[in-house]
Amino acid sequence: MENEELYQQFIEVSNKISELTARKKTLSDMVMQKFKAEKIEKVEAPNGLITVVSRAKWVYSENVTDVEKQAKKTIKAIKDLEEEDGTAKNEPTEFLKTTLR
Repeated sequence: MENEELYQQFIEVSNKISELTARKKTLSDMVMQKFKAEKIEKVEAPNGLITVVSRAKWVYSENVTDVEKQAKKTIKAIKDLEEEDGTAKNEPTEFLKTTLR
């Protein structure tokens, strides 16, 4: 496979993933709305199973969230100091950025 073909395929796949992700979100919202309206928890299709699942999420008091916000500010200030005095090291990481046209 030549470089240009490789790059083109990468861009095409990236574009398809973006489009499919958006489409999946739209379909997911529609399916969830239908499930709730019809009080359905599970549907079996020829190629898979769709199930409504629930996950517990802790919701904390304002006291905890205020302390958490302050702690984040304190940690950010300490990180800033380490960046300024050279204690913290900047380690670049490489990744591919795709700009679609």
